[in-house]
Amino acid sequence: MGKTTWEIVPDIARKQDQAFRQVLTTGEPILDLEISGETPKFPGVIRTWLASYFPIQSEADQPISMGIVVVEISDRKRAEQMLELQAVITRNMAEGICLVSATDGVFVYANPKFEQMFGYDPGELIGQHVSIVNYGDKRHTPEDVNQAIRTAVWEHGEATYEVHNIKKDGTPFWCSATASVFQHPDTDMISLTERVQTTSKSK
Repeated sequence: MGKTTWEIVPDIARKQDQAFRQVLTTGEPILDLEISGETPKFPGVIRTWLASYFPIQSEADQPISMGIVVVEISDRKRAEQMLELQAVITRNMAEGICLVSATDGVFVYANPKFEQMFGYDPGELIGQHVSIVNYGDKRHTPEDVNQAIRTAVWEHGEATYEVHNIKKDGTPFWCSATASVFQHPDTDMISLTERVQTTSKSK
């Protein structure tokens, strides 16, 4: 009691305030708005809710306050994300697939095809920075290549491109890849999902 949304749920307070203003200005309810974020009590854990906002009218039929109904759907959201991830992996078994943490750029998953393409043993890539598979030259370092890909993906949500990569033994080769942003269900972090195929493009 007596606390503001900025004190209770600072991670989603801005979105909450937007909903408050809309309801109090228009007098119209907002139903089933999905909101996600951290709470001070559980830092680092992303939770998801469905929230509905409805005005409480004065005798003059003007909104003077607001009622809110909130239902947490974190478990359902996580299950949906896991099913989506499994579907992506199943649809692309013939392609190399990896998940890269958007926070620190390290591999959190690589399927057997991806490991085989790059010459790594099972699980060997996990925890390593994604730039380890990017080819560098005098003009562009592996990190430059990685940053260019990340920028394109964050700007458009998805990017398809050809990239010069390198195997564990130092052999360079070209790949055709599609990368997109994905909410990883197990780690509560945004990951870059990359589907990779070799291409015959020459250097």
